[in-house]
Amino acid sequence: YTPWPGIMPLREAIAKKLLEENDLDVDPGSEILVTAGSQGAMLTVMMSLVDEGDEMIIPAPFYGEYRRDMIMAGGKLVPIKTEPENSFEIDPGKLEAAITSQTKGIILVTPSNPTGGIIRRPTLERIAEIAQEHDLYVISDELYERFIFDDFEHVSIASFPGMWERTITLNSFSKCYGMTGWRVGYIVADEALIKAMLPIHHNMSICAPSVSQWAAVAALEGPHDWFDEVLEDYDRRRHAWME
Repeated sequence: YTPWPGIMPLREAIAKKLLEENDLDVDPGSEILVTAGSQGAMLTVMMSLVDEGDEMIIPAPFYGEYRRDMIMAGGKLVPIKTEPENSFEIDPGKLEAAITSQTKGIILVTPSNPTGGIIRRPTLERIAEIAQEHDLYVISDELYERFIFDDFEHVSIASFPGMWERTITLNSFSKCYGMTGWRVGYIVADEALIKAMLPIHHNMSICAPSVSQWAAVAALEGPHDWFDEVLEDYDRRRHAWME
């Protein structure tokens, strides 16, 4: 077994990546939790954060694992329909209108699975304001952060003023590093939140696979130019569908 939060070389490599790519200055010793893939990260977050009857708002369509995890945690998902005419971007007005006394937080998946839609910076800024005004958590699922096309950009909402303490960022090595079977993901959050999640993470898997953690270190420290060809192939495929 490794330490519950993951091996330190991996957490340090993740922290370096977050600083360089996501504008997040994170303490690898206390603000990163390595999990058995993003599935393990999602369930750990839900079981730690959600109480019986809590609601979490999520743009729809969405990845079905969130519904299953919320059911297991005793909570309820509140979907907000997004439209292809608006590139599947959530409407902050509709989001705010869906907030009730039971709302615990907002789940954002950008780029989105399954739509591929990206939440642009101005929309994220408004969502950040809403989260602070209503004292809500934000779960930011950023698994597809490198699948960006045209002039769009990926922005981590945790980097906005006032959002670090209330944002839980999820990521993994499955999609952007082609490591789906290696089962390595991670949670990035304030130290108090990570500390609360550790026992639940331990009960589910003790730790992410040790050999996979070292492979993830190699993935972060190695060359990344191979992904250019992958993205070009995805770009070709999406244009085939669009045409």
